[in-house]
Amino acid sequence: MSPHGRIVNLLGEQVPTLVARFADGEGIPYDAYRPGFTHSLDDIWRRVYDEQLIDGFLGKFPALTAAMDQGIRVLDIGCGTGHALNVLAAAFPRSTFVGYDLADDGIALAQAEAEEMGLDNVSFAVMDVTHFSTSPPYDLIMAFDTVHDLSAPDAVLNRIREALAPNGAFLMVDSSSAACSRRTSAIRSRPCTTASACCTARRFRSIPVGQGLEAVWE
Repeated sequence: MSPHGRIVNLLGEQVPTLVARFADGEGIPYDAYRPGFTHSLDDIWRRVYDEQLIDGFLGKFPALTAAMDQGIRVLDIGCGTGHALNVLAAAFPRSTFVGYDLADDGIALAQAEAEEMGLDNVSFAVMDVTHFSTSPPYDLIMAFDTVHDLSAPDAVLNRIREALAPNGAFLMVDSSSAACSRRTSAIRSRPCTTASACCTARRFRSIPVGQGLEAVWE
């Protein structure tokens, strides 16, 4: 079964709980989908990262890849199984990479892959990214398919701004849909924001209950 098919199955298993959540206003915690969701998302995104991360996502910013060749500090929030960072750490050995995620199973897989690849310039930790340390600052902070799932996106984005070094960059890659085109067009010109974004509210998966995605764009 394809990874998207597995995700549909995982969501379907939660339909009875979802009905109850509409009644009480709560959400379904991410832990209810682990480890299946962790592995399925990894299966989807590692294909994208292998094919497009360096030449596609980062290839649009030659000054950034040149800086990574020289050596900078890079943080990935919501790094999942860490494959993106491990790919970058192998490609840019002079740079230092840090990955944070709430899911300890994802972090364990990230660490295991880094060790298997023989990387010594990347590290991972279980972390609530509303509270990560802003010192020393980072030259590049990335958020791939993450911001739309945050319970307090405004707090995290403010934290990212505080953690960036002078002239640092924030690279965000997220979902997009026609339903939120007005909001995404409004934010594309804002500082520290690149790529597209989606303002879909997800009661199927909430991590944890909070202000939700709307706080990013309002």
